Amino acid sequence: MPIDYKDYPKNWTDIRAVVLARAGEQRDRYEKITQEARCEECGLMNHIKYHRLDDEHVEWCCDWPVQSELCSYCWEARHDPVLIVLTIAHLDHDAANDEVCVTRLRALCQKCHLAYDAPMRSMHKDRKRGQTLLIPWEI
Repeated sequence: MPIDYKDYPKNWTDIRAVVLARAGEQRDRYEKITQEARCEECGLMNHIKYHRLDDEHVEWCCDWPVQSELCSYCWEARHDPVLIVLTIAHLDHDAANDEVCVTRLRALCQKCHLAYDAPMRSMHKDRKRGQTLLIPWEI
C-alpha cells in the first residue's frame, strides 16, 4: 500500500536510510547501494527474487535475462517468483506518535510486515463493521 508522505516527518528519507543501514544496507561514496539490506525478521535480501516453498523454506530464483529460460523452481512450480521489497514497519502502531524513533521501526519484507500488522488490521476491520473490543488492544 502506498504511503502518504504528509503523515510522516519531513526527515523520513533520512530515518528510513538509518533503518535500512541497520538492516545491512551499505552504500558507496556516490550513494550507490553496494550491499542490500535484509529483512530484520526472516533475513531475506531486499530486491532479490525468491520462491516461497512453504512458511519456512525459500529458494533464491536465478533471474535469467531471457524470459523463456526458467530456474528449476519456476519450471516446477509454474508460477512467478516473488520480488522481495523491504518496507519500514512501525512497531508501536501509534498514529498520534509525533516522535518517530528508529528503535520503534524495522525493515521487513512483505510477508513479515503483513504478519506483524495482521492483529491491527483485524481490529480496524472489526471496528469498521461496528464491532467493539471486549479487551483493549495492547502491543
